[in-house]
Amino acid sequence: NSALLASIVGVLSTLLGLVLALVVQRGGQRYAGLLKVMSILPIITPPFVIALALVVLFGRTGLITGWLDAAFGLPRSRWIYGLPGVTLAQLLSFSPIAFMILHGALAAVSPAMEEAAQTLRASRGRVFRTVTWPLLRPALANAFLLGFVESLADFANPIVLAGNFEVLSTKIFFAVAGAQHDPGRAAVLAAVLLGFTIVAFWLQQRWLGKLSYVTVSGKGDGGIPAQLPRGLWFSCFGIAAGWILFTVVCYAVILIGGFVKDIGRGDMTFSATHLAAGFGVEWGARGPIFLGSAWDSFFNTIEVAAISAPLTAVIGLLAAYVITRHRFVGRRSFEFLTMVSFAIPGTVIGVSYIVAFNVPPLELTGGMLIIVLCFVFSNMPVGGGAG
Repeated sequence: NSALLASIVGVLSTLLGLVLALVVQRGGQRYAGLLKVMSILPIITPPFVIALALVVLFGRTGLITGWLDAAFGLPRSRWIYGLPGVTLAQLLSFSPIAFMILHGALAAVSPAMEEAAQTLRASRGRVFRTVTWPLLRPALANAFLLGFVESLADFANPIVLAGNFEVLSTKIFFAVAGAQHDPGRAAVLAAVLLGFTIVAFWLQQRWLGKLSYVTVSGKGDGGIPAQLPRGLWFSCFGIAAGWILFTVVCYAVILIGGFVKDIGRGDMTFSATHLAAGFGVEWGARGPIFLGSAWDSFFNTIEVAAISAPLTAVIGLLAAYVITRHRFVGRRSFEFLTMVSFAIPGTVIGVSYIVAFNVPPLELTGGMLIIVLCFVFSNMPVGGGAG
């Protein structure tokens, strides 16, 4: 199940990221800013939120499910719980990563090479097929690799939407946090995840081969990027518009759901009860008193992010500099080791630190150092873009 899910998400997230990148980078500047913001917005949203939005929309009592039942007589079902639901949620979560990689790669493609092909009377389709597409191969391979390993490591979406569709990340969690408490079994399952990652990395390197993809060296470059073939442009624009609309609907459900009584049951009466329960504030003699139950979690989250993000960026940047600017024995192995943490679920990383420091789990519940180390280890490849 994990291999199937990761393969589907890797391919679809790469294609979707390419479509969005083509529309933003080669589709004119009128709506480029808005499209770019909407394309990367899901990356800052916790996966649990996206999974919840999909349940509210397409669950058995979901808004769209109920509307389809009332309007067209389509029977209610649980199709969202399983492979389709997890795939959809992971595409929302991981397509922005592919988009950012491919958007940067498209921006780096030399317009002079495309103009040279047009000067030799190549059509738009041939320019894209013989010049633009080959130069995107490293970015496409990296986007697929990240989508593949991110899908393997994802825990939040499967725990909400997988249902009877079991994946390794949730099996690892229940092996260490459930009634089984079998760290050995969790370690074996984690080793299988690492095996999948090694295979994906090997396939990526095999596809790229030893070719050079440098387009300009030693001097600046200018020119206007070649326009997309008309058919490809309309196809990309239609897919991008539909995806952006779907993203907007998901976020609308999230925003509206916090200010109505029960969006899951269709009670859309305005209410601020949820906001007051989570983030209630009262003014006392010495200033504001944070009464909401979510304030402690909010402040802890901000503190972890403020400490971890700079460390992640610095370590990732140093790793990227070493990989891209130096040639040395073991370079590919070093690059793989910076990427391999993507394939390890956060639960496994946490358990590994518990074992390494030989401290009972309860004593690490509020351990800021352990949380920061887990965060940096999990997100270092994103911090510096070493891939």
